[in-house]
Amino acid sequence: MTEHASPKVKDVIEETLIERCGDVFELIAVRPDFDQYGDEILVIKAIFNADRLGAKRTSGLIRHLRPKLAEVGTEAFPVISFIAKSELRDRDLEALRSY
Repeated sequence: MTEHASPKVKDVIEETLIERCGDVFELIAVRPDFDQYGDEILVIKAIFNADRLGAKRTSGLIRHLRPKLAEVGTEAFPVISFIAKSELRDRDLEALRSY
């Protein structure tokens, strides 16, 4: 699972989210994990600054992300949580920075 935590994987995720949603992110944190069936996943916390990040921008992200992740050598399924920065306390944001 070490390749899933690689800078290449994080770069692909960041580039794709910014490409599809715009430059609205304060932080994009990525952590490899396993789902309840033992399959590898990528837990992604995307902290955004914008007033809104509507479904129009986020729909289909997984479909765009999966082939790009495969190109850098991971089949782990991305699980994305979008969180408004206004919903976090400063210490929560700092904790996510070390995610």
